[in-house]
Amino acid sequence: IKTDLINAGARYEDSEVVVDNGLITSRNPGDLDAFCAKIIEEVREGLKAAQIAALKKTSRLRVLVGEEFHPVLRMWKDGFAVEEDTAPMMRGLVDIYDGGHHIYQCLIVASEAEEGEMCYEFKRNTTAQDQAPLDFYRDAQAPVGLLE
Repeated sequence: IKTDLINAGARYEDSEVVVDNGLITSRNPGDLDAFCAKIIEEVREGLKAAQIAALKKTSRLRVLVGEEFHPVLRMWKDGFAVEEDTAPMMRGLVDIYDGGHHIYQCLIVASEAEEGEMCYEFKRNTTAQDQAPLDFYRDAQAPVGLLE
């Protein structure tokens, strides 16, 4: 059958397992252990890719690096994660947005790749303000101005 496949234009490879566009094949039943291991590996990779795609769709959080936004997959008390394949190396101050609303400015101190995600830890995150800070207490019920 090898000769027939080659004559028909197929590319023949004499390996325990071959993967081509998601199709997993092996030579014979003797390669079953390698075949099963490859199936498990491919399914895990597919599941992880699907999880990352779902996180990207559901999260409104974005991190601004330079002039480019990157979707934040998840965020916790002292860090956040972005997709490993598209993440630049981040250090220093970055801005985090929820949709179009600027929510934090973070000082990144560490990063680590983990299961398709690039996880960043920050030393501090400062809440972004859209008005100047006050140096006195303003009662919420106080009048804004005086009309005469």
